[in-house]
Order: sequence, then C-alpha cells, then structure tokens
Amino acid sequence: MPHGLDRLSLGRTLGVPWITVGINAVLVGTMTNTRSARRIAQNIARLPIRTACSIARRFDSNYDLERQAKALPERIGAQRLAQLRAIPGCCSERECRLVAHLVTMAPSGGEIVEIGAFKGRVTGWLIEAAQMRPDRPVVASVDPHGWGTRADFEKTVADLGLAERGLRVHYADSRELGRTWSKPIIFLWIDGSHEYDDVRQDIDNFTPHVVREGLIAFDDSAGGTFPDVERAVAEWEAASGAYKRIATLRNVSVFRRIA
Repeated sequence: MPHGLDRLSLGRTLGVPWITVGINAVLVGTMTNTRSARRIAQNIARLPIRTACSIARRFDSNYDLERQAKALPERIGAQRLAQLRAIPGCCSERECRLVAHLVTMAPSGGEIVEIGAFKGRVTGWLIEAAQMRPDRPVVASVDPHGWGTRADFEKTVADLGLAERGLRVHYADSRELGRTWSKPIIFLWIDGSHEYDDVRQDIDNFTPHVVREGLIAFDDSAGGTFPDVERAVAEWEAASGAYKRIATLRNVSVFRRIA
C-alpha cells in the first residue's frame, strides 16, 4: 500500500484509525530523531573531556601496564585470538589484555587464582598467558556458577581446551573455599561478589597466600560504580603494609606484595 499522503487520504474514507497510524508514525520518527540528536549532542559535549583524558593517559606512567599489554595479542595466534574475543563477558578486551599481561609479569612458585569467572572470558585469557610462561602455572577458577552461567562457562572450557591446558575449576563459593585455601598464589584476580562483606572475606581469605612480589588485581575497585568494592579495597590497603598499589587503570586496581 502507498505510504504518506495516500494512506491519510484513505483514512478520510475509512475512518480515523489510518490517520492515527500515520500521525503515530510521524511522532515515533520525530522522537527517535530527537533522541539521536540528543545523543549526538551529548557525545559532542563530552568529546573535549574524553580527548583530554586520552591525552593525559598517554603521559601518565600509571597506564604503562595498559600500553605494554597491547602487544600481547601479537603472541597469540589469529584463530585463538578470535576464539577469545568471541567469549561472552563483561570485561573489555583491554581489561582482559591487562590481566593476561599481569600473569606474564608475576613471579613463579604458585598458582593463578581467579575469583568470579562468569562465562569464562577472563579465564581464557588467563590460561593463554599462563601457557606463555616457562613454568606454565595452574589457573584455579573459583565460581559456584549459581546464576545459570555454568553451561556457558563449560562450553568455553571445552571449546578452548582449557582443562587440558592447566585450568582447575572449583565450583564453590569463594568465601567457603577461601577458609581452607593453603596453596601459594602468584597472581590473584578478584571479580566475585561486589558486596562489601563478601569482598572483605575474599581479601582476608586469599591475599595472605600471595607470594612475595606476587600481584593482585581487583576489578571494579575504582571509578565510583561499585562503592562497596572500593571501600573494601581502600580499607584493606590502609590497614596492610605488605602490599603496594602499583597502578589504578580505569576501574582496576593493581597491587604487588612487598613484604
């Protein structure tokens, strides 16, 4: 059927509904265009701030780790890299590269521990980085997968052959597992529950097992989005003299054990 004026003319013969449809279509189109225009205007207004932040990061030594991590994909084959990028998850590739780079920097003599795995996006990058090391440490993934993520996680494990390449999965609550944890840790990635008490328990249970010069990274511990996580990490940092903050990269805080 013809659109526009012909439809409105037909409405005069058949009644109001066609006219209503025509008017609604115009209104919806106008609203969509208005929202798009508003979004464009907001992005334009934010552009100077975003540009200034990008320039500042280029000269901020705090972001050296992030810049170094950009080279990591060159050490991964194209097929494997495509598989890693296809894994669903909340962490950006930039964050995954950073975590993997930290694994390559960690000392020897322990395991890599991941608290909170979701569908295995970061897990895959951890294994890839661990396999680049001469000692090829075990990657321990701790997550009960109580939110219906287990099938997707296990698909990731199977598709990338993670179990055959050093992954050990603990289908457990990190708070319960942490009470009996005894193995040394060379790199600890904490991205589990974001509730204050849970974060504190993860910190109290696992950080004592991090070896000297070992690394710890907390997701969502900066930026103001998750105040409970930020508070838990800040209190731990203030009370402990054994760990030194070496970088704060967007929403990730990185520490090294110094004592």
